Amino acid sequence: MISVIVGISAAYMGGIVDDGLSLLTDVVLVIPTFPLIIVIVGYLKSAGFWLMVFVLVFTGWSYGARQLRVQALSLRIATTCSRPRPGANRVGTSSRSS
Repeated sequence: MISVIVGISAAYMGGIVDDGLSLLTDVVLVIPTFPLIIVIVGYLKSAGFWLMVFVLVFTGWSYGARQLRVQALSLRIATTCSRPRPGANRVGTSSRSS
């Protein structure tokens, strides 16, 4: 759910919002998940199942956000580029009258 909100919002809004959300995604992407779990379990002897699930969710959403952002950007660009220009000819037709 986090990845859907962050990824599609970044692609849809663009500009500084896209830059900020992409930076947040990049920062979370560089956090190593399993070493972080090992460190947390080492320091907190009472670290249970739910804390590990929280760490996995906190570090795992960024992959999906990156992929969804790219897909939404490609759809956004495809829809803006596919509109025909007024007076533009189709491929294979000539603008000259014979």
